[in-house]
Amino acid sequence: MTDTLSLKLLLDTFEPGDEWTWQEEFEWLEANHLDRLVQLAMDIQMFGIEEPILLGNDWRVWDGHHRLCVARHLDMAYVPVEYVS
Repeated sequence: MTDTLSLKLLLDTFEPGDEWTWQEEFEWLEANHLDRLVQLAMDIQMFGIEEPILLGNDWRVWDGHHRLCVARHLDMAYVPVEYVS
């Protein structure tokens, strides 16, 4: 079931899934996937985030790192999430 969660709370509570901080994760994404992020930003501006961010019961983001990077860049307050186990 899809829910919404404050972007700030998500980034403060959940980890990227590796040893990096969110800042390091976003910097890596911007350095290595900028074209994808630009296209995704245009899509999100037009349609919103259509697929929820997947949050694991291990307090890690399982899927949605690119969407989170764009959401932060667009100053979105809330993002759709789905909790998975």
